[in-house]
Parts: sequence; C-alpha cells; structure tokens
Amino acid sequence: MSDNSSDGTDRIKNRRWIESNLRSCRIVEWDRFTVGNWNGKQSVSVYGWIDREDEYKDFVLVIFWPESEGIYYTTSSAEHTQEINRALFGEDGDHNDCRRVEDTFNVSNAIMTDGGTVEDDTDRRDDLVYGGICPVCGEEFIDGYDALEEDESYEARICVDEIDGKGEGKMLVHLTGGEVSS
Repeated sequence: MSDNSSDGTDRIKNRRWIESNLRSCRIVEWDRFTVGNWNGKQSVSVYGWIDREDEYKDFVLVIFWPESEGIYYTTSSAEHTQEINRALFGEDGDHNDCRRVEDTFNVSNAIMTDGGTVEDDTDRRDDLVYGGICPVCGEEFIDGYDALEEDESYEARICVDEIDGKGEGKMLVHLTGGEVSS
C-alpha cells in the first residue's frame, strides 16, 4: 500500500462505504481513481477493468458521492451490466450501449477498431467523402461525388463541421438519395 498522507487522499470521506461497494463488484479489477468536487460535494471516481474472452477488456467507471452515499456508474460491458448493477444497487438495471468514438466523432485522437490510433495530422473528413456517418447530423450516407455533372443543379443539405476565427470552415454536402460531396 502506498503512502497517501500528503496527496489529499487521506481526506476521502466515507472510505469504508466506497471500499465495500468496490469489493461487491468482484468481476472488476479496480485500477485508478480521482477525488474531486461536484457541485460543492466530494466525489470519488474509480476506474476498473473486466477481462473478456477475446483478450480485450471492458471498462467500468463508478462515481461515488461519499457524503450522500450516491452512486453513478457506466460500463462498456453489456454482458456484466446486470451483475454490476445488482452489486451496487441490489437490483437489475438497463445497459447504456457503449459506442466507438471513431464511428461518430470526427476527431484525430481516437483509438481505431484495429487497436491503432488515427494519426494526429489526419483529417478524417477525407474518409467521409466515400461514405459513413456524418459527424454533424449523424445520418449515414454513401459516396456520390462521381455522379455529379457540370452545369447541373442538385438538392442538398449542408452540415458545417468546423468554422475557424476567420469565418472559414469545412462542411459536408448531403445530396438527395444519401450521396455526399465535400
């Protein structure tokens, strides 16, 4: 056990109650925690991992409010949600589906499905020209740029993805039929 006498963790309120709840989630390997202030009340956020058969791990985040004995949690494990909910609350609860950042948000610092990361200098909008999920409206579309003809008029919806301080930006144009141009 490490010495915590000077880092403030010795002031965690209701520590035994937190420990009891962490112990009750036997499938979770608890890893790290932070102590913060949430609306004037101490909060303790604890992060842990659940082993999976495919050699990956699911995450668990539990936030404790020691003074009121309030608890919030979320997990990427649909398989173990009920077990965690019963351990923390004594009853079944609903699973909140975990989604991949790379599939919805157009950010360069996302972990890819293959385990790599998008390079920091990669503009993922170029990938969207060929189809995908619009990072603005969330609608799926397919590549339609090659079907465009010069001197033709098209109905379209414009989704503005980013505008800089000079009023310049990047956008996706959704054409009728789910096609896109950028």
